[in-house]
Amino acid sequence: NRYKYDPTTGCLPENGGHQVRWVGCGYSQIWGKNFYQTYTGTPKASGVRLFSAAIPAYDLETCVIDAEKFFTNNDLKEILHCEQMEEFVEGGYFPSGHPMAGKSKKVCLLKKCLEGTKQAGNEAQTNNVAHLTGPCKLDQLVTEPTCFKRWFEIDGTKVLLMLLVWIDDIFCAFSRGGYQKILLPFSYHE
Repeated sequence: NRYKYDPTTGCLPENGGHQVRWVGCGYSQIWGKNFYQTYTGTPKASGVRLFSAAIPAYDLETCVIDAEKFFTNNDLKEILHCEQMEEFVEGGYFPSGHPMAGKSKKVCLLKKCLEGTKQAGNEAQTNNVAHLTGPCKLDQLVTEPTCFKRWFEIDGTKVLLMLLVWIDDIFCAFSRGGYQKILLPFSYHE
């Protein structure tokens, strides 16, 4: 499908229009040139078993959180450019006979991480760990760096919150009856 763009409003038409987004091709990036670190939280099988075993052992309730825009909400540290999308080109194209014939004359400088790039997963994971261990005060397990836990005291009762981070999915386990008292207030913490 072609994407229709209305230059008078700078928007896609609301009726029958399509939304567009860039997705990077991380497989074509070169270490030391396009990126310097890469790591995205994927637990080991032993970590999943440990988390799963804690649920009945501590009589915990569970839920899953899908972190929307997990990758694209992070600032990009490296300089990364990309071609403009068809139908959205500003600045025109190089003429035929030019070595870059048919390509747009301008490129886009990305300020936020782009899904599919090596930087996106690493930045998201780094920022997520810093947030969970910083203001959220969770302990990151040494043996499984994608697993976090914290004991709270609510109304004189000791309660537990555990998180298992799997890329942009967060598996939550918390003391019985804790959805309202533990998870919701924790989700909106600072």
